[in-house]
Amino acid sequence: MSSFAVSTIIEKMSSFDSDIRFMGLNDLISELAKDTFRLDYSTENTLITTILKLLSDQNNELQSKAVEAIGDLIGKIKDSQITNMIDRILEKLLGDNEEFHDISALALREIVKSLPKKIPVADRFRVLGSISKHTIPQLLKGVKSTPFPENKLRCIDIIRDCLVYFGSLFQNLHEEISIVTLSHITAFTAPKRVIDCLCHLSVNSNDILFNKIAEDLTKHLTSETKNQFIRAYLQAILAISHVIGYRLAPHLDKIIPSSLPYCQKEKYETDYDLRETCLQSYESFVSTSPKEVAPYIKSFIDICINLISHDPNYLPDDESEDEDSESEDQDESDNGDDEDDSDIDDEVDDDDLSWKVRKGSAKLLSALFRTRPEQLDTFYKEVAPVLIGRFDEREENVKLSVFEAFRELLAQTEAMMSAQKGHLESLDILNDNIDKIVKQLALSLKQTSLKTRVGALSLITSLSKVTPKSLEDQIGKLIPGIQLALKDKSPSNSKLIIHSLSTINNLISNTEPKAFIPHIESFLSVILELTQDKHFKISSEALKVCKNIAIVIKPVENSDQKIDSKKIGKEIYEATFSLLKETAVDQEVKEAAIDSMATILSHFGNELGNAEQALHLLLEKLSNEITRVAGIKAFQLIAESPIKGILNKVLPKLIETLAQLLRKKKKILKQTSIRTLETILKYYGADLPKESYTKLFIELSNLIQDQDLYLAHLTMRLSYTILESYPVMAKQVVDHILPKVLNLSGSPLLQGVSLRTMLTFFSKLVPATKSLLKFDDFIQPLIKLVLEQNSKEISKQIFTSVPQIIAAICQSSDEKEVKKLVSRFVSDVQSNKDQITIILALCALGEIGRNMDLSYVSNLQKVVLGCFNNSSEDIKAAASFSFGNLSAGNMDFFLPVIFERIQKIPKEQYLLFRSLREVISRNADSERGLQIIKPHISKLLEILFLNCENENEGTRNVVSECLGKLALFDPVKLIPELKKHTTSASPLIRTSVVSAFKYCITKDDAADSVIQQYVGDFMECLGDKDYIVRKSALNTLNFIAHSKPALVRDLIPKILSKLYSETIIKPELIRVIKLGPFTHEIDDGLENRKAAFDTMNTLLTTSYNLLNISDFIAHVQIGVDDSSDEVITSAFGILNRLIVINKDVVRSSLDSFVEPLKKIVTKRLKPDAVQQEIQKNEEVIANALSVIVNLKKIPDSERALKFTEFIQQTILRNSDLKAKFEAIEQGKPDDLDDHYLSQSSRQND
Repeated sequence: MSSFAVSTIIEKMSSFDSDIRFMGLNDLISELAKDTFRLDYSTENTLITTILKLLSDQNNELQSKAVEAIGDLIGKIKDSQITNMIDRILEKLLGDNEEFHDISALALREIVKSLPKKIPVADRFRVLGSISKHTIPQLLKGVKSTPFPENKLRCIDIIRDCLVYFGSLFQNLHEEISIVTLSHITAFTAPKRVIDCLCHLSVNSNDILFNKIAEDLTKHLTSETKNQFIRAYLQAILAISHVIGYRLAPHLDKIIPSSLPYCQKEKYETDYDLRETCLQSYESFVSTSPKEVAPYIKSFIDICINLISHDPNYLPDDESEDEDSESEDQDESDNGDDEDDSDIDDEVDDDDLSWKVRKGSAKLLSALFRTRPEQLDTFYKEVAPVLIGRFDEREENVKLSVFEAFRELLAQTEAMMSAQKGHLESLDILNDNIDKIVKQLALSLKQTSLKTRVGALSLITSLSKVTPKSLEDQIGKLIPGIQLALKDKSPSNSKLIIHSLSTINNLISNTEPKAFIPHIESFLSVILELTQDKHFKISSEALKVCKNIAIVIKPVENSDQKIDSKKIGKEIYEATFSLLKETAVDQEVKEAAIDSMATILSHFGNELGNAEQALHLLLEKLSNEITRVAGIKAFQLIAESPIKGILNKVLPKLIETLAQLLRKKKKILKQTSIRTLETILKYYGADLPKESYTKLFIELSNLIQDQDLYLAHLTMRLSYTILESYPVMAKQVVDHILPKVLNLSGSPLLQGVSLRTMLTFFSKLVPATKSLLKFDDFIQPLIKLVLEQNSKEISKQIFTSVPQIIAAICQSSDEKEVKKLVSRFVSDVQSNKDQITIILALCALGEIGRNMDLSYVSNLQKVVLGCFNNSSEDIKAAASFSFGNLSAGNMDFFLPVIFERIQKIPKEQYLLFRSLREVISRNADSERGLQIIKPHISKLLEILFLNCENENEGTRNVVSECLGKLALFDPVKLIPELKKHTTSASPLIRTSVVSAFKYCITKDDAADSVIQQYVGDFMECLGDKDYIVRKSALNTLNFIAHSKPALVRDLIPKILSKLYSETIIKPELIRVIKLGPFTHEIDDGLENRKAAFDTMNTLLTTSYNLLNISDFIAHVQIGVDDSSDEVITSAFGILNRLIVINKDVVRSSLDSFVEPLKKIVTKRLKPDAVQQEIQKNEEVIANALSVIVNLKKIPDSERALKFTEFIQQTILRNSDLKAKFEAIEQGKPDDLDDHYLSQSSRQND
């Protein structure tokens, strides 16, 4: 922009006419937005002077526009001019003329906000550091010296902004800022702005200064004598806890004891603000630092019990009732006096602040319930009765907090009920108080406050889930209040109606029908009317109520209840049918109407004269893409109805439509269709013509493929369901389904539920097709399928699935045929044919022998054990598997052979122990297996413990697995036996038993009580002197924390220090080996570090609330700075997860990650690096860049200037790093892969 043009704008801004001045400022702001805007030095001076003059303008709009222009000037004028402008504004801010103070402060705050955004990246670090070191001291001086209290706060606000936007650049001034802010906390009646500044200082300060701040605040809690000053320091602590509670955690052992007297002593009884601040602080501590507050939980509970009932103006119930009875006898002539008394009461209520401590107590209790589920029994015994007593709270906001606290208690109870089998003592206390709870909730439902009524309804819903049985007798007391809510049709009442309908649904669903049936007629008309409501949520919820009513009233004919279920069913049908016909309604209403109609038809189909009309309407819904899935589910529900014949008139068309839907691409549509077909054909298949089955099987055959194994599982299940119900369909299954199933059996992806379904399919098909197919018609295609595989490309999974299928076929076949097949497989092993043939034969023999005793085969044992000496490792493994399964089929015959060979032939021990593992695993899932293996347990234990010190690590690992799985056969006796060996002198034995303990953890909960008793003893090995034992303990901890975190929950605070110690590189575990002229380092601690970080990752997911995040993230930084790429990658995974869970913690530590990240992305390999090293390094750099992108996405990450500078200077100025970084940022992994490939090729060249 030319100097002349700027001069024109300056001239406008200097005009006497305020409108022209405003236009000049507007023109300037428009020009400043252009990248081409440039000024010479003299023009800069004139422009700045003119704008600063406008700050003193009498027109407020002009002043605001001038502030905006000042912010836009940043980045367009020289650094020296910025400093000069700040000095001139500061002069006005700190001057004696109060008129200029406010606008000057606004201008300075605008400059501070604009600086980090508009200064070029290359100069940002230098310019901001220089300006802050020039400006902050003047502001601090202003805080100390200005005689204007409001101006002190303005200066503090500007310092606070500097801390927010570039607080890390003037750390040398942090201590002085802390001194000034701490000294001014008590200088103002409302110190919020000072405290806010102190908070942001705490975020940016180093540990030494932060500890000083925390200690100073704590000291004042006991040294101050004035309550308002104590409250101010507590508010500061509370604010810091909200922002960075993890840093405050180490100081809570002093803060909490210092503040407890203010909630306990009578002399502070009327200082409600002080007590409220204490309670809010405790609530924050409980949420952010659960470990540190553990010793004070009892004190918090006692305080809450005392303060939640503190209401000096509250009149006890009996006195209230007396007064109520007296008031009823009063004459109407006394109304004037009553009004006067009411005015006095209102004045008293206005002055009464006791509600603050009651609300604070309720919120603290809510936090305690949420974070301390292990103290559920204590809460019910000590706290629940008090909370229930406060349901009649007169202050609405307190009552809602009480409701919320009790709802949190119920939520934790529900979670505990799900996790713990058996009866909870807590429920007994809840049931004993159910009368009081319902009485108060019934009263709350009749109050005028919408929030109170919604809160009561939410609490009723929670109660219906936790203790439905005890609520059944109380429903009658709640119905009037719910009816009242449903009848209120005011526009603002929709939320209450929705909650009321939802509550009815929960009550009907969770309680016995007999409890709700007597009340249905009293509110049915309202419900039916609400189904037609224009609000889609009300209409859909009302339809759900109709559906539930239809469910509960149908069995009523067999009970003593007197209700016309047929009449009610017809009324519900008509209301639902009217909505089912409508097309111009919300999707949610459509789906609710379909679901409701399906339920009505399944319960009243034979009593409704026009049911066919509804069925045709539902059939139409299948042609609409939006309602298709809901319609399919509806027909499944109708088909399951005990009323037979409902679907007969639409059956052929329905089956044809469902078969056609199997061609659609949408996965959920195909899955739902198959499930519905399975149900329909189970009950109506006999009425379906043969040609319909033929068309159906053709469609089904196209779904049996490994692209969607779950769909294949559903299809196979449907096929054998049809076969079971209608054996005449066997040929159809053989013609259309069997070829596809046989083809799928060779898929390398076949496993899990799809494999199990296939085994069931063959077990049903073989006996049903004896007249159609021979034994070999099943077996030969399977064997051929395997033998035709390329030996280099064959998947090992095929040797798992095909032998199991062969065994399933054998179980349903003639014994002679099976014996011939066994003989063939034995011959195949003996013939020493190709490897695939031998492995298939061995695996098949094992699978057959597991279910049938093959000890009669004379040379079987010799043939299988002979393969232990084969040169192929795969054949050895197959032989081990085979012999283990054969032994499971007849333990008395084969097991002594395993024991003998373990003792006599050391080279076979690894394979023999794998066989033992099969024996133990195959018998672990049944009572029959327990009885079979029980006589052999002592011998098994003896031989396993003897081999815990086996010199082969692989053998020891298998021994550990055998010990752990064997312990589950008698956990009360055998787990203590494992524990005894944790103190063995041999580190190998200690390692083996700790690893064995991991295998005691299964999905079954039967042994959990015993495991819980001994888990602490095994975790003591985390501190073992031998690193191998510690590694084993880490892996075991990781497995338990992932599978069943509740078992180690109480131990985590105690073992974290031992876990963290394993994240550090230990020089004593690094060995140097000389290989001729070369030396090579071996890090024996690497596996421990990898295991430690894997465990940290698991704990972050399952036990986050037990972690001190400050300590945790410090060790993540250690991981990022590790020498091992594997450890670095693990640390990156944890960091990415932390970004999701707690952005604030990561943001406060951003700058500390810069150096290790820089070291990773700038790492240069040696010139002679091989391709594998190059690719590995590229992967680590890619992971680092991905983490950096995620860190950059954290809100306000640009305020971490060291991190921002690292991105700009290190990454974006390097063309290779920039290309990778931008590819990740834009989410283009293909581009990134191409770049890696080309980069690797260049380095390789």
